[in-house]
Amino acid sequence: MAEVAKIENTKQNEDLLSKAKPGDMIEFIRGTYSHWAIYVDDGFVIHRWGDHDGIGKSVGFWGNFLTFSGTQFDKATILQSKVDDVLRLGGKARINNYRDGKWKPLETDVILDKARRALNTEGYNLVYNNCEHFATECRYGEASSRQVQVAVGASAVTGLVITGVTAAAAYLLSRPSDKKDNDKDSEKRKG
Repeated sequence: MAEVAKIENTKQNEDLLSKAKPGDMIEFIRGTYSHWAIYVDDGFVIHRWGDHDGIGKSVGFWGNFLTFSGTQFDKATILQSKVDDVLRLGGKARINNYRDGKWKPLETDVILDKARRALNTEGYNLVYNNCEHFATECRYGEASSRQVQVAVGASAVTGLVITGVTAAAAYLLSRPSDKKDNDKDSEKRKG
């Protein structure tokens, strides 16, 4: 079965490489998150990379999320790698220039120049300097991360739900119970 998966991944990789154009954003889908890169040519990408995609020295998800200095994540580096090497960590790859409908991509030579000039630059922050920020900055001239936007939105919704449930519980607990009201009414009728 593992051999079948390997053959399927190889075929998918070949299909991707036959369709990818220099300057395309490549998304490496890894379940709960995606890794992002800029396709260079000949099976190579440039991307922000480190242990666990740059968060190897992290302090956990919330520590990463709440840390805005980024200094503890300085081991992620902009590198050029083979697509095959990136896929060794698992997942699937696809071309995903998802902002093309809203933002005009820069010229291909500008995208590649931005990516190449960033090579060997270190730094990482989950919220504002991750691999997706790098790829969108190269392709569109503006750093953005849909993954962060979705996570922040989900956190805000979760916070609102928790606040609502807490407020409803506090209201219900602060009301006198119906039994106490009935007992008081019974006492008044008897008395």
